[in-house]
Amino acid sequence: MYFKLEVLLNKLVIGFDKQKPLIFDIGDKQGTSVTIRPPTPEEAQKYKGEFLTCTALTEEAPTSDVRKIFDRLLKRPLPDTFSAIEVIDLKGQGRTRPAKKQASSFPKPFKEFTLQVHHNLADAIRRTARIIRWRWSMNTQHEPIKSTLGVFWSFDNKSWLPLPRELYLVGGSFEFYFQPSARMRSEMESLIRAGNNEPLGHELFLEAWELQKSNPRSALIIGMSAAEVGFKQCISKLVPEAEWLVTNAPTPPLEKMLSNYLPKLPAKLRIEGRVLKPSQTIRSAIRKGIEARNSSVHVGSNAPRWDDLEKLLLSIRDFLYLLDFYCGFEWALEYVRDEVRAEMVTEFGLKSTKPYSTIDLT
Repeated sequence: MYFKLEVLLNKLVIGFDKQKPLIFDIGDKQGTSVTIRPPTPEEAQKYKGEFLTCTALTEEAPTSDVRKIFDRLLKRPLPDTFSAIEVIDLKGQGRTRPAKKQASSFPKPFKEFTLQVHHNLADAIRRTARIIRWRWSMNTQHEPIKSTLGVFWSFDNKSWLPLPRELYLVGGSFEFYFQPSARMRSEMESLIRAGNNEPLGHELFLEAWELQKSNPRSALIIGMSAAEVGFKQCISKLVPEAEWLVTNAPTPPLEKMLSNYLPKLPAKLRIEGRVLKPSQTIRSAIRKGIEARNSSVHVGSNAPRWDDLEKLLLSIRDFLYLLDFYCGFEWALEYVRDEVRAEMVTEFGLKSTKPYSTIDLT
């Protein structure tokens, strides 16, 4: 089977001979190639700005079960809208049903296969663009890809169908639209008037999140710094007399601090009367993150796989919001993922598996 990813590249200063495209062979066993060309007049009019068009093409052999799903997609293409996608009938009974908007419409092996294909194609494009700008010393934006036009698949490399966006637009960003209530506006105004600012740990996290695909090693290092800085700032807020010590003196490894020191802090808010350490998922992710960061910095090892890095960063985000809660911001616990909250209920014997907003926080 054939797969291709089409993107717009941030402008590279390349001259094209009679508008002929540049084609690069990646050299992998899948025969992946990357084609870069100037935009057509129609594309220039449609997308605006300075950019180049780029296509990464590869050939992959899915398992027989995954192939069956592509066979069914060929017979009945699905609309590229998540809420309209129907659940695939894998048992061959001729029945489909509308997918729930929040539920996944495709089996896990199929999603994992398509995500990996997308990751490999995007990585090929990024590596090619970086080699070009490095070799010719071009000062361009850090992220080569301006925007993604879509991932497509074909049995014959001639007739192409798009993958539903659900299958490759995951993780993404934390951008969302909301209309703040009067209470939310009042809370935000109070935070501003009180001189609060976004904690440095969160700023570092967002920087790491932005870099996770374009520069995973930097994302790893900055992400772990976000966790460490966030914890030190939490200690400084709750124990002001310890501020100089945590800022200037060497501290024990973060993993040990979470288990041995965090529960002893004089937190402003508690969960059922206790200051709980982070859940096992977060502690395990941070331990692995420390090992990976140290290996990357001191030995030059590669960064974690893209999916492992994303899990680490999400765990760091949960950890930072848990610290915010202990520092007195009750709303912060709402941003810890549901599965992490449920894990804490089980691990620490709490009363409820409902969201923490319904749990006794005193």
